[in-house]
Amino acid sequence: MIARNILDWSAGGQHRATSLTEDDFYRFRKWLVDAALADKTVHDRGIVFKQMLRWAVSRKLLAQNPFADIRLSKPEPTPQPVLTAQQVGILLQQANAHMRPIIATLAWTGMRIGELAELRWADLQTNDHGQAFFVISEGGSTPGKTKGRHSRDLPINPQLMDVLGVLPRDGERIFTAMPTTMYPQTGRPVNERRVLASFKQLCRKCGFENWRKLKLHTLRHTFASIAVQEGLSERYVLEFMGHRSSAILDHYVHTYDAAAHAAICAIKYPMSAPNRTKEKTCSGE
Repeated sequence: MIARNILDWSAGGQHRATSLTEDDFYRFRKWLVDAALADKTVHDRGIVFKQMLRWAVSRKLLAQNPFADIRLSKPEPTPQPVLTAQQVGILLQQANAHMRPIIATLAWTGMRIGELAELRWADLQTNDHGQAFFVISEGGSTPGKTKGRHSRDLPINPQLMDVLGVLPRDGERIFTAMPTTMYPQTGRPVNERRVLASFKQLCRKCGFENWRKLKLHTLRHTFASIAVQEGLSERYVLEFMGHRSSAILDHYVHTYDAAAHAAICAIKYPMSAPNRTKEKTCSGE
């Protein structure tokens, strides 16, 4: 996308890399702003443009980087929408068999969609007390790493276990893409773009007024918001979501214990869980 932006800005490549100046960088930024892109998007694409020229210099394709002295300030974060527990319940009730476990997992764990796509059945484990948890170790841009580059354990709510319990275990991946005419084979990883499209369609079907602004990442924000409301400390929330707050907190905070598990299990969404015969507890009983 950034390459497309650069080509469009330069009117098909009229600006040559060897003749770029700092003024051209700011013209490019203004072009992005005029295109009504979000502040964060403008900032991120400016960073990538700078990195592209730095790479060109490292490969001796350019003699110097004209953007080397440009310093960019990170924009203020844009307020993100958060769903209510009732809205999550509606989504779970209205979702089809393919989307329901995906939405449930994102809403009850706060994991990233990339992490969900890489989950294997081997990553779903049980401790000595019969409490289930995910081991998150992949899903970032670097193969075999999370975005935060460290693995973490995520307690699994019993209601989520009910949802996952109906999934077939005919492959190593927990979540797989729906077979299509072009790709009829099973076992392929889920495609984030297609899952997002299905999620937005579902939000529209459920009558959410701001459905166009809702993203898969909205479920991550929703998890954090509701987890804090249910009494889970911010330190746990940050750790479960894969964020590091400070070195000292990372050294002392345990990412998985009985108190944290109980707090996760306190999150409830109004839904009818499939094939439930009795209420389950966090003790695994």
